[in-house]
Amino acid sequence: MYDDIRQATENSIARMRALPIKSARHIVDSELDYWEKEVFPVLEALGENCYDYLLNNVLLVLDAQKYRELTSKKLKDTVYRVRQSRHKQGIVSAKPARDSQILLRRPVEPVATPMASTPSKQAPMALKKTVGVVEIDWNYYDVLNRLKTREDAEQWTEQDERIFTFMKQKAAENFVDIASQFYEVEKLFTSSTSKQVVSKLYDKRKRLCSNV
Repeated sequence: MYDDIRQATENSIARMRALPIKSARHIVDSELDYWEKEVFPVLEALGENCYDYLLNNVLLVLDAQKYRELTSKKLKDTVYRVRQSRHKQGIVSAKPARDSQILLRRPVEPVATPMASTPSKQAPMALKKTVGVVEIDWNYYDVLNRLKTREDAEQWTEQDERIFTFMKQKAAENFVDIASQFYEVEKLFTSSTSKQVVSKLYDKRKRLCSNV
């Protein structure tokens, strides 16, 4: 597994060196798909903080001087903004062609206001405010083994609560309602081990607790 993350890190640095523009926003926009597929799952399984790792082992290796003011929190915020931007672009591109033609004939400002107040966008933002910020401090393999034991089946632990809060946090960041769209939450976890953990924990939550 360490070989996997080492290789993924080297690949990411090589890809980033080829980019004509190397601002943090541009790099995240270019590399996020690769990170979510090849880097984040391995780091989550190892219990590593994804943003600390990317900052210290990728961006600062690429150019220590350029990114000296960047912090893992700023990097995380940039990733969030890129995801949010992609989500908005997905909503626009999913509209029928007739709606697109109407938008082109209308002034820009009158359209922007209703777009910003669309319930489908505002509701998740309200949800996000209720979710505490949790950083990964567990190993998914160890958690999965614990969840499989008979002794663990009938008690909701402190670690269960932290991981479930992290699941809600991840769902809110991606504008997903965990109560009604759990299958979408599961897709946010890319390694097979983390998927098993969130699935078992969700079932356990429904069985033992009154709310999801």
